[in-house]
Formats: sequence, structure tokens, C-alpha cells
Amino acid sequence: NYIGRPNTNKEFLYDIVSNRHSGLDFDKVDYLARDERRAFGTDGQVDALFIENAHVAWGKCSNPSKCFKCKHMYHRNQHMKMSSSTNCSQSKEGLHLMICYPEKMVQNAMNFFQSRFRNHEKLYTHATTNAACYMVCDILLLADPWIKLSTKNEGDGTEDASDTGYTGTCSSATEQDQSSYLPVNGKKDASGTSSIPHSLPISRANLHPESYLRLKDSILDIISANDDPNLKPARVLLNRFRSHKIYKKVAEEAIVSSDGKTLDILWQRELWNMPQNEICSQIVKCGQFKKKDSLIQLHLDDIIVEKRQIHHGMKAENPVNFMRFLPKSQLSKLREVPEHLPIAHMMDEKEYECSIPRAFLQRTVRIYCRAYSRDTCDFLTTCFFQFITNLQKRTAGVNNYPFDNDFDEVVDPNDDSIGPNLLSQSPTRESNDMYASSQHSYSHHTYDDDENEPRSKRSRKALFSHLRQSLDSP
Repeated sequence: NYIGRPNTNKEFLYDIVSNRHSGLDFDKVDYLARDERRAFGTDGQVDALFIENAHVAWGKCSNPSKCFKCKHMYHRNQHMKMSSSTNCSQSKEGLHLMICYPEKMVQNAMNFFQSRFRNHEKLYTHATTNAACYMVCDILLLADPWIKLSTKNEGDGTEDASDTGYTGTCSSATEQDQSSYLPVNGKKDASGTSSIPHSLPISRANLHPESYLRLKDSILDIISANDDPNLKPARVLLNRFRSHKIYKKVAEEAIVSSDGKTLDILWQRELWNMPQNEICSQIVKCGQFKKKDSLIQLHLDDIIVEKRQIHHGMKAENPVNFMRFLPKSQLSKLREVPEHLPIAHMMDEKEYECSIPRAFLQRTVRIYCRAYSRDTCDFLTTCFFQFITNLQKRTAGVNNYPFDNDFDEVVDPNDDSIGPNLLSQSPTRESNDMYASSQHSYSHHTYDDDENEPRSKRSRKALFSHLRQSLDSP
């Protein structure tokens, strides 16, 4: 209940490490500075002003509908709002003792939350970071049926077996609840309790403390050193991972929202609400395209769909609005007893409007390709944007049929009627021989054979020289 102490006025102590009101706590201040220093090479200094100017005062609850202390009053008095100018002699309902800051710290607070967003965008959810995470997950999934982690505590040999405290049975209610999820044989001992399995797979190692303690980074070395033929797919993928040939991000689509809560564009709203497996299926349907005599085929296992959502700490809301600030005239009252401490208030956004971003939440849909072939990656990019085009047509009412494929026919590379933007969505379409040929045939009509210069540019030179001669004449 966030209290845990005989003195209920000490609830603010929890906000030092995990601030449930605004999210600005010294755990985040520490790791954001550390990560910036290690990843970006910056100074990574902790803002000492957050330590020197931190005060404890009364503040209105920022989320009364979910607060353990205020939710019963919130549902009872939804129509009543407590003014920030309430006197200390009045009731303290809806108020908490929380960490507050002087009004001059509002700019530092906004900079902190922007640093959090920047770290999530450029570091924690970077495309390369997430691609490596997906690759490690695939390695563990391939090895999961064949790697077991022991649940036994055999001690260190310096004590008797009776002193280890391990009996091999579910002695506590927690272990009995966990045993129902374990892949056991279903056998019970004479006392009627389920026996704990001697080993667990990687995916269920968290259900027992001993097996979970063995789940370390060295699990990849264990997979690599194991010569079990069943682990060959996992070892091959692990070798690729260690060769830095990770999955590629082939496409990304930003989801636009004016306020961060509602999606303004219809087809983007449908894309965001569409299940990931359905997106994969629709992309695979767009892959019926023949390249000369060979067929480029996309499989569901080649595609990873990621719906990324990053924000400043409070999703679509301004996190500074969840903080409480004290005017300079109230700072002299901070040495009073808890009952007479001043009441902090929320800062008006007009006071720092130049520092407020246009949106606090960003949504993007990313597509990753598991295949290492560059042709497959380029083709997946084309198919994804073809799927986006079909989705736009369907939501705009251009057609009523559920699927439209523009790439069912084999295109003649020598056909001069083909424009250069047939696959304009693909960023590396020049790597495809067919479209490079069509680009060359198209450029023949744009530039002269003698010089590789546009006609319009030469005409402008002649015009300027004519004007220069007119100006020089008497």
C-alpha cells in the first residue's frame, strides 16, 4: 500500500526510487545519465539540481482513479475538484506528501523527459537493437525443446544435505501454484503434493528460482558447445548472430496522431489495430511476383512485424503536468511539521510552451526480414508498401475487393513504356536488373546522347549569357 511504516507521512520515501506520481525518480536519472555516457560518448552527468532542489510538500494526486488512497474518494466524488489554493487547515483528502520542486525547475524537468524519449528512440528501441533482440529470441526458441536447466540445489559440499533446505516437494502454497504450470509427469508423492521436476526448459526457467539463476548470458555458449543434432538450427543462427549478420529492418511506417490518443487517418488506424499475424499474411499475398525464370517467395517466417510505441513517460500526456511545483514565496514554509507544509500546484503549460513538443507519443510499424538475401529484403520492402497501397484503396472506397496485386504479370524489361517509378517504394530498386534496365531506357528520353546534362539547364545558361551581354552593351 506504499505505506509500510507506522508513520503514514513517510509515503514520499517510495517516490525517491520509483515515483508513481510523475515518473521522475533517481533510478531513471541515474540510468539515463549512465546510458548516455556509454552509448553516445557524452558527459552523462546527473543533473545535481534534481537533488539539491527536491522538497517534500503536499500535492494533489495526479491519478486519483488508480491511486490506492484516493480511488474510493474519486469514484464517490467525481464531480468535486479540489482547488490548488486549498488552505492547510482544510481537509487533506486527495493530497499526498510527494517530492516537489521549485517553479524554476520546470525547464529541467521537461529536458529530463525529452532525454528519456531520445534514449528510447535512439538506443533502447533502435532498429538494430530490436533486430538483435528478435534474433536472440529465435535462438532460444529453437533451443528450448532440447535445453534443460536443473532445479536442484546440491549445495557447495561444506554442509550436510539436510541443511540445504531443499526437500524436492512443493512445501509452500507458492510452489504448489507454480507446479501446476510446470511440464511435469503429473505424479504425486504419498502426501498428495506434486513433485518439482528435476529440470525445466528455457521458456519456463522463471518458475523455479534454481533454474532461473542458471539462465544467464552463458546460455548461448551452452547452445554453441552442444553437439546435439537437434540444436543445429539454433547453432547456425547463433553463428550468424555472432557474425553480426542480424535481421534487417526493411520498412517503417509512422502512424500519425494529432493528440497522441486518436489516430486521424483511417487506413493507419486500421493498420495499427490489425493483428500482426494478419499483416504478415497480407504481405505474403503481395509476393506473387516472378523474376525471370525464378520465383521469389515470401514465407510467414521471413517477416517480423513490430508495433513500436515510445513516449515521454506518461504515454500521450505531458509528464510535467503530473509533477507539482512550489512558488518561491512558499519555500520558506518547507521546515514546518508535515501537517503545515505548503501545497504545491501544477505548472501552467504557458510558462514553458516553447519547450513542449508537438506530441508526447510516437507510434511506428516496422517490418524486419529474417532472410539474409538482399533480393528477399528488397522484395519484402516492395510487398509491404504494396500492402499499404491496397489498404489505402480499401479504406478510401476505391475498390471493394479485399486484395489487389499489381505484380501478377511478368514484366518485359525491354518495354520502354514502363516508367521509372513502378517500384518507387523500394529504396534499392536499382539493384534489380529489370528495373535498372527500365531506368536506363527511360533516361534515354530525358538526356542527350552527347552530354549527360539536362536540356533545361543548358537553356538557362543561354538565357543568362544573353542577359549578361545585354547588360554590358551601352
